[in-house]
Amino acid sequence: MERTESSDDPGCHFESVQQAVPFNGRPVADFLDRLAQDLAPGLEFSVVVVDDDAVRQANRQYRKTDRKTDVLAFPDGEHGNLGDIMIAAGRAAEQAVEQRHSVETEVQILALHGLLHLKGYDHNFDDGEMLAVEGRLRQAYGLPLGLIERATGVRREDARSDVTTATSRSFGTGECGSEVRDTGSDPRAGVEPYGGNFGIRPSAHLS
Repeated sequence: MERTESSDDPGCHFESVQQAVPFNGRPVADFLDRLAQDLAPGLEFSVVVVDDDAVRQANRQYRKTDRKTDVLAFPDGEHGNLGDIMIAAGRAAEQAVEQRHSVETEVQILALHGLLHLKGYDHNFDDGEMLAVEGRLRQAYGLPLGLIERATGVRREDARSDVTTATSRSFGTGECGSEVRDTGSDPRAGVEPYGGNFGIRPSAHLS
């Protein structure tokens, strides 16, 4: 049966619409409430956990990249709506095993990464700014290594060290996905929105 979990905070809307990976949505919803209050007060955004094929379809449709990835972020920026985050349940489960933590924790890490993209950060073009912000926030929220830290080779045992001195690089592969810059738009602004699955808009900021 399809399972849906929603945050009580009107600023964040969360649901899981897949059956392949069972997980407890309540700690994720509680975490998203904190993110909404801390990072997006007065704004709205949505997080939906779907099966891997749905994310691959969106990746193919909006990025012309026919492969699975873990998280896609689709900024909106109009009328107080930051946009939408799509998380692949199967990939989240696989990465949770690799990183030796729970699926719930991995979904939180992916949601934080996606929200930073919604707020305009882009680790491909910012000389380490998103890496530093993500590192500080995941430490503040008690999370293990973030996606960019993993991709840049930060070791688990060094996860509490200062990440602001680490350098950013462009990722062709890895858990952040294959990055494609929209050449017709500023890397901190979404392209013209249009409807899609789950109300998702295409954007330059996809992970």
